[in-house]
Amino acid sequence: MKVIFNDDLELELLISNVETENKLYINIQESSSEIKTYDRIIAVSLSENEMNIESFKNQVHLKQYDPICDIVIILNEIVIIVEAKRDNVDCTAQLFNQAYNILRNNNSTEDFNNIVTPVDLNWKKLMQIASKVYSFQKTVGQVNRLTLDFINLVKGHNPNWLPETPIAALLSNQTTGIRRRVESALNYLDIKSDFKKLTYSDRLGLLFTKPWAQEILFHVAENGNLEITVYAGNTKGQGWHIFSKEVHIAKDLKIDGIDYTVNQRYHIKLTSFQKFFAGLWVGDDAFKKPSIFYRKLSQLYRKKRKK
Repeated sequence: MKVIFNDDLELELLISNVETENKLYINIQESSSEIKTYDRIIAVSLSENEMNIESFKNQVHLKQYDPICDIVIILNEIVIIVEAKRDNVDCTAQLFNQAYNILRNNNSTEDFNNIVTPVDLNWKKLMQIASKVYSFQKTVGQVNRLTLDFINLVKGHNPNWLPETPIAALLSNQTTGIRRRVESALNYLDIKSDFKKLTYSDRLGLLFTKPWAQEILFHVAENGNLEITVYAGNTKGQGWHIFSKEVHIAKDLKIDGIDYTVNQRYHIKLTSFQKFFAGLWVGDDAFKKPSIFYRKLSQLYRKKRKK
């Protein structure tokens, strides 16, 4: 409410009259024709799209009908109408016509600019408020279940609406925070690009589009380092794509102009009825030459299978 009014003094004066009882009314999906009494109307846009206030004031398409208001809050003589969208929809014109038709039904459209105040309360701004409230509740040990459920609901719909701690501000021992920040970045890629996040609950990663590997996995080590792993040749089909030609594995990888060392290790999978239950992770030094990652061994294995 403080953000909507943008004036703590006005809100305090509105509800601090001890001589009268404050009247509070809240409803959803209410027709504009039902709103009869008001001194002022506050039109609130709740969308991923940030409403341009000047664009609201300069609307010229006046549609006469009985629009439905998503949320109506009446506090004493002030009416707050909220148009809520689940995504990046510009609801400026729709919200303007809701306010216009409320005034039209009461024959007061000439006073539109004096009565109606547009307010942008986009989802990111709202979730900043909710996160601050939740943080304070945790500090005093009195977390409200409604606050937590609301944040989790929005996070499940679009986690990018929640404020994020910059990863540079996190300490190396804050592994949970680092992992959460990495997961948020992967969620963003999943929504905004062609990358697809893995749906498994036991691993964090992206689908890989090469025929010799299926996943890129991300893991935050105890020292805060981010480890990125690709299990190449994890199936027989992937192995064929590797051993059907000579394999040359790069010793380093350049990302954003920085060179990173590539560590090559082996994962020997132990399965039962095609289900993985354990594995051995070993380095090159665990084997006598030639290495198990060797094309001739693969060819020899295939010849034996054919016999």
